[in-house]
Amino acid sequence: NHALDLEGCSIADLGSNHHTIDRGGLGLSIAAGGRLVLGINANSTQNGGIPVAYKYANFSLTNGADAILLRDGAGMLVDQVSYDDGIFWPDTAGRSISLDPTAFGPLSNDHGGNWCAADTFIGGGNTERGTPGLLNATCP
Repeated sequence: NHALDLEGCSIADLGSNHHTIDRGGLGLSIAAGGRLVLGINANSTQNGGIPVAYKYANFSLTNGADAILLRDGAGMLVDQVSYDDGIFWPDTAGRSISLDPTAFGPLSNDHGGNWCAADTFIGGGNTERGTPGLLNATCP
């Protein structure tokens, strides 16, 4: 319900992947209810035409079981999502997963039943599915 500056926040998994957001003090603000795309490749001619607001390094998620943790600049956990390899979470080959827009929240995003295989084509010549930077489609 309020804007958040992600400068100094970190993303990590439960293993060795970790990245602290650093824009040299310029900040990285996300509006209340907004969306912001973080990615490992910010070159839209190489990443499928995706506008990436912040490029990170030293961080990746596996296609099997993993987790993503967001911590504030003081190291306090803001949110965490842990997923499995298709037992309770969707795991369709070649598809990303998408959080149902009715389930945004630090508790509801923890349940695999609130996620589904992305069904919306990215567009612009990109045949992959997902809604980077946009509201997700409702899960069936």
